[in-house]
Amino acid sequence: MEHFVFEDNDHSLKLEGRFWNCQGKHIGIIAFITKKIDWAAYIGADESFTEISTLRYTAQYGSKLSEEDARYFFPDIELPYRR
Repeated sequence: MEHFVFEDNDHSLKLEGRFWNCQGKHIGIIAFITKKIDWAAYIGADESFTEISTLRYTAQYGSKLSEEDARYFFPDIELPYRR
């Protein structure tokens, strides 16, 4: 598993991701963090050529994780989970 911070801007949004490659299938889990407000995590898979493209695909088309699953992958995020 690799950890990425692939976008962090002045508009209070930060994207963090985890990436796995399993037999050519790329799996990404990302956290959308609205700084000082809340966050949500999404999971997705594709056959992209790079880790970042898989994470960006997940950001656009991923499925939202339950709070319990999201906190497993991102235990250091202390903000409320977005419902």
